Amino acid sequence: MYDVVVRTYNSSRTLERCLESVATYLRPHRVIVVDHRSTDGTVEIARSRGGLR
Repeated sequence: MYDVVVRTYNSSRTLERCLESVATYLRPHRVIVVDHRSTDGTVEIARSRGGLR
């Protein structure tokens, strides 16, 4: 098992597709989204998928 870390900054347009691809093709144990104070809704997308706390 392994974890995947996704670094983001204002990635709301692409984050959903990115997380879907990671889950589909890599099937990691855990996906961790690290955000750098986005202002465009990136955080909300990550939280809705359980990837940011």
